[in-house]
Amino acid sequence: MLNLFNGWLQEVGQAQHGPVSSGLFVGPAPPPKSPPELSDCCYRQLVKLLSQREGDEKELRSLFTSIPVSCRIKLVDHMYDYGPDQGLESCHPYSVPIRFTRSELFHVIDWSWRILYGDDWNTIIIPDLHSILINRKDITIDSPSREEDVARVLSRLGLHHFKNMERDSDCHMTHSDLYTSIFKTVSSNSSAPSRASLVSKLVLKQYLNRNIQSLREMQGVFDMIAQMPRLVHIEIGYAANDAILWQIARTCSSLRVLMISGSDVTDKGINWLCGQNLNDKEDDIYSRRDENLDHFYAESKEGNSSFMNDYHLSESLIHLNIAGALHISEKGVRQCWMTFRKLQLFNIQESHLWMVLCDVGELEDPSIFTLPIRSIELTTSSRHNYIDGAARVFPQLRELTIWNFDSKFFSPFQKFDTWEKFSCLEILKLNNLCFPDLMIILRQIGNQIKYIDIDNFSIDETPQTCVSLHDLGKECPNLQHLFITMVHCDFQPQHGKLFQNLRTLSMKGAKFTTSSVLLNFLMSTTQLETFTFYQNLVNSLNSEVTQPLDDKVMTKLINNNIFTNLKKFDAKVIEAEQGNLPLGEETLFNMLQQCKELERVGNLAKWSIFDVDRTMATLRLVFNWCRRKDMKARMEP
Repeated sequence: MLNLFNGWLQEVGQAQHGPVSSGLFVGPAPPPKSPPELSDCCYRQLVKLLSQREGDEKELRSLFTSIPVSCRIKLVDHMYDYGPDQGLESCHPYSVPIRFTRSELFHVIDWSWRILYGDDWNTIIIPDLHSILINRKDITIDSPSREEDVARVLSRLGLHHFKNMERDSDCHMTHSDLYTSIFKTVSSNSSAPSRASLVSKLVLKQYLNRNIQSLREMQGVFDMIAQMPRLVHIEIGYAANDAILWQIARTCSSLRVLMISGSDVTDKGINWLCGQNLNDKEDDIYSRRDENLDHFYAESKEGNSSFMNDYHLSESLIHLNIAGALHISEKGVRQCWMTFRKLQLFNIQESHLWMVLCDVGELEDPSIFTLPIRSIELTTSSRHNYIDGAARVFPQLRELTIWNFDSKFFSPFQKFDTWEKFSCLEILKLNNLCFPDLMIILRQIGNQIKYIDIDNFSIDETPQTCVSLHDLGKECPNLQHLFITMVHCDFQPQHGKLFQNLRTLSMKGAKFTTSSVLLNFLMSTTQLETFTFYQNLVNSLNSEVTQPLDDKVMTKLINNNIFTNLKKFDAKVIEAEQGNLPLGEETLFNMLQQCKELERVGNLAKWSIFDVDRTMATLRLVFNWCRRKDMKARMEP
């Protein structure tokens, strides 16, 4: 469920293209824009030349071959944002082209790929055009003509005449048509053995959160990968299936990163990926097979073992993500663990991980499953012991994320208490874990923890559930990053600095037992560089505690040199109906005068600033600061 929820968040998050600013964030004024450089002017002229789609294709390819690869890749990126009125924005900023359709844009992109792509490219990253077109108000969605629609249907029925019919250069073009054409362009440029592709990274963003639309696209991905023996990084999402895994195992001997999803991936494909039965013949991979595929099958039928001799995937793969492949069973997971002995990152369905860890925890000798995994995510339970299995097979674990949904009266660690087995663990991300259970961990390995993220979004508010920041700092003297969300906090002041190494602090929706908790806690830090504070003015633990951070508190902190190294400061009230944060111009100007390392401050729209316009004018004239619309996207550390 957690993997599905994360996938939904990614899908929704892609609805917005580019950084979005929601609030008032200020920072040093950027330098004035310089006049367009010669390179920019050249790019514009080349984009204009490509968009005309005129001239002989071979001559143009020969002409553009002399341009460096990096410039050609940048040109292709420019073509995704092409518009016929690009040179007229200054004269007509609100003009919208009426006759510029999606098909016209796709034809321009297709032509650009045919002209610019060459076998000397080392990276292919194809964006998700659905996401790009969401914000393209100048693009109108067109439909195919009746004749084209009929020809498509007859072609899909397998009628030879319509299947091989040449399409007009200005015909209707869909997403599937464009992607298929790009794949064909890439494959055709690397089909000869003497011109083997140099591509080492392949990312198909259009399939990361969306199913593939046609068999033509699947065939195109299959053919394209067959020509890329130097691939090191493959990220194809839902475009993957068993046949493509078969192709990857036979072709990509140096692969280090593989990220796939979809219901078309099964244990059969995993066995192929692991080097098992690579000479098997799959008769029904696609409805159509090209000559290259027949050649591979013929070679396997003759018993040629060249592919098996070149299989080195088990020695090179370090990152495997199959979390979205729902049809892979625990057997397939075990096969991956036994084959890829150098895996450092491995993402799978959490239910499969539970089952495998339970089985491994019962083995006397789990060495055949031991892996150098660096990060995992687990849901703990008082009834099942998953942590023990993880400790036995992942001794080099650096990051552990724990979700707990048991009652606060039952500890999820009743069957595991040897945290010393995680000798490399440095990062803890805890969700709904009571503080006594956290202390069980910290009392054993607190000295090695550098990063803690606590989110208690569903733990009842009682004094017994409070997180003692004093105990946290005492057990974790090397803590550098602390994130607290919806946590009830307490801190007992003492002499000395408990958090001398703390550099990043984020407190969102935290509640405090007394109004001095936050002040005393911050006074125990010395090296803060990033401070994020989302205040909850309604505190059910103590109705009198409403304003732990105001101008008076900030003045005291600044005067005591707590924020000497501060670079980022973000503070606001969580609920709009609660009013604004009791911070004003006094805090803002005081920070700019005393905090010499400060780079950005926000969200001023949620502060109690009486005259925002006057404050912004002062920032500009005195400190040379201004509003920065790109601050929100970069505010989180």
